[in-house]
Amino acid sequence: FNFFIVKNNDLNAFAFFGGYIGLYSGLFLIADNESELASVVAHEIAHVTQRHLARAMQDMKKKQPLTTATLLGSILLTIIAPEAGIAALATTGAIAQQSSINHTRSHEIEADALGMNTLVRANFNPQGAPSFFNKLSQKTRFANTPPQILLTHPLPKSRIETARNKAHQYINKPYYESKDFLLAKARIEVRFSHFTPEAILMKYKKQAKNHQQNIRNSAQYAIALALFEQRKYKESEHIVNSLLKQDRGNLFFLDLKSDLISKSRAYAQGIKLFEQQNTTKPNNLVIVTNLANLYIENKQYKQAISLLERLAYTYKISPVVYRIMMQAYTKDRQQSKYHQTHARLLALSAQYSNAINELKKALSFIKGKDKNIESAIIKEEIKHLQEKSDIYKQLI
Repeated sequence: FNFFIVKNNDLNAFAFFGGYIGLYSGLFLIADNESELASVVAHEIAHVTQRHLARAMQDMKKKQPLTTATLLGSILLTIIAPEAGIAALATTGAIAQQSSINHTRSHEIEADALGMNTLVRANFNPQGAPSFFNKLSQKTRFANTPPQILLTHPLPKSRIETARNKAHQYINKPYYESKDFLLAKARIEVRFSHFTPEAILMKYKKQAKNHQQNIRNSAQYAIALALFEQRKYKESEHIVNSLLKQDRGNLFFLDLKSDLISKSRAYAQGIKLFEQQNTTKPNNLVIVTNLANLYIENKQYKQAISLLERLAYTYKISPVVYRIMMQAYTKDRQQSKYHQTHARLLALSAQYSNAINELKKALSFIKGKDKNIESAIIKEEIKHLQEKSDIYKQLI
């Protein structure tokens, strides 16, 4: 499986060939607990394991061959360039087209049943499914337009009743919210939603008094993020330092701490902190990218490049890594490397012609004793991108 988040405040989720499952960030905003969010993930997992898309397309091929051919071409883009393919599908409406055939009535019933079993086996609360359905139902009742997820996952009353009845069959026991879910929800609410910092502070100051430590800490984290957005850096840092004393390796807290260090320009302190973290969490995307950023801001470009080049082997399709690498190469005046990295970034979004042009620019900057070897590598990469470009043009 390949899970990823689409930065969008609407409510939606979808599954593709190859185990690609996308979740809109808006799901975090509506979910009050992790079990509600997990119920959506479990449902999409069932669509993949039961091959609903393949089965539906096979059936559709007999009835609407032209539509199926067009859709199949769009979906195949995800195999050539996953990031580009899914982005293209999302903007062209092919996700809705795919979902309309993927989520037939029988498939939805099957995905609900298997999803509930998966939810329980993963030790989440089965009540998360009917609870989430109820929220979607309320959204439909009071909104001018229904959430996107209901356009592709119809919600008749029978689905809510069936989910409620099935959930009641399981043993009732206490469930506690995971720290990571609460922190992720807080981060999305502050940084990626329409909520103002003032509204966040009003909401989370109440939760900061909760007797459950996970809820209390996530509320304090949300407050620190909101204060950062208001440029009240000292107040934000005071809270973050307190949180880090309780949980030194927490990636959410460390990420905000790095932002605060950049604002105060306390680079030596920050580099020491993140170098220590890097020894215990090598190749961690959050730790390494923050450390690399601090190196760059402190003009230690070669240290940043060394870190990022190793990281790029692990996260080959991460735009974040490539963007920071480009910044480091620019500062270190490595023009050829800059253009090669820019080409790889462009290729992620299937901008093959532009990527090839960047590689050609990279060729003109190659110097030194290894010139012939580097040129051969770049020429081979150009050839590979040209092959991808030819396939891509046939599909679009």
